[in-house]
Amino acid sequence: MRVGILILAAVMFAVTAPGVSAKTARTARPATTVISGAITRDEMAALLQANGYPVTRAKDSQGAQIITTKAPTSGQEFDVYFYDCTGERCATVEFSAGWTVKTPVLLETVNAWNRDKRYVRAYTDKEGALFAEADLMLMSGDTTAQIVNYLKLWDKSLLVEFKQRLGV
Repeated sequence: MRVGILILAAVMFAVTAPGVSAKTARTARPATTVISGAITRDEMAALLQANGYPVTRAKDSQGAQIITTKAPTSGQEFDVYFYDCTGERCATVEFSAGWTVKTPVLLETVNAWNRDKRYVRAYTDKEGALFAEADLMLMSGDTTAQIVNYLKLWDKSLLVEFKQRLGV
């Protein structure tokens, strides 16, 4: 009963507070932007920076522009690649992190990760470096808040668990 009264009091305060209309109190939402099924490198860089990710512009081995950043929770550096681009707008982004390991990760361990996990794929290259990658396909009507939530999942859950489970 007391909880209900407290909630009612909070709502009444929000509705009657100076400068806050009842309509504003009911419809206020965190700032977010609807994207048109694609994002530019500049928009992604701004989104990353606004959420605590440092941004460095770079080029990949084929000369394509990418973003290099560092996840705030896991501390892991990763790259953002852009695919399915029309002009500057790209419909798919890929997050990619890599590690040079002293002892190569067993193929069975990598295969177990790929079998058990849906959102991040693992692989090794010829030199034994280990990689984690996740794709984000952008759809019409997606919002910047959804991209931020995916970044948080990538950082707080997937990278942390990946590093623990694969020993990097």
